[in-house]
Amino acid sequence: IAIGERWLATVGARFIDYTNTSPTSRYEASRTTPAASIAYRFAKDANVYASYIEGFEEGGQAPLTAVNALQTLPALRTRQVEVGAKALWQGLLLQASLFDIRRPSAGTNTTTNVYEVAGDARYRGLELSANGELTRQWSVYASAILLDAEIVRAANNPALLGKQPENTARQT
Repeated sequence: IAIGERWLATVGARFIDYTNTSPTSRYEASRTTPAASIAYRFAKDANVYASYIEGFEEGGQAPLTAVNALQTLPALRTRQVEVGAKALWQGLLLQASLFDIRRPSAGTNTTTNVYEVAGDARYRGLELSANGELTRQWSVYASAILLDAEIVRAANNPALLGKQPENTARQT
């Protein structure tokens, strides 16, 4: 939606129909998630923006050491807020953004040995990227992410509070 010559807004909803079938479990769910953004075009080929989006993603699979080994957990809702800037410069699209992602986290309960969703994780970071054609024969795509991830709620294992979620890189 154009609001005057410099402002742009996007509002939407995404319907997700999710099915996971594995030898140990089956899970079906559907959900409609919102998305919204606003951008201000401060130059012909440059803007700043802010966005909010919710997603729906797989909850993970229990490890072999858990009582519920290989069970697939239900799909989980995630939330992302992002602010950034985009500019087109000499054929390259340059982007920089700060983001904050909140998602449920799973772990093995230290008392019952059941792998379950019983916490939340926060992922904050900076993403930089450049892509486009340098010449007619050469194009480039480069990106970098600096990430600060932390478990912010851990009902089944308080020792995880403040720790980095497993399999999460600090930079890519």
